Amino acid sequence: MVREGLGSLITIPGLKSIPLMPEIKAGLVLAWKKDAVFSKAAKKFLELAQNMTTHP
Repeated sequence: MVREGLGSLITIPGLKSIPLMPEIKAGLVLAWKKDAVFSKAAKKFLELAQNMTTHP
């Protein structure tokens, strides 16, 4: 996610990260109630997520 500009990386001194080889990939599904009321932040998140699926 960091490489694609979709996340941030926080490092902790003394902690070592080891990349998984081969790379592990997984699908993702978002679901919500049809008439749910969302905060502004949640609405923006859903908008961004929907745009990512239609415009990769």
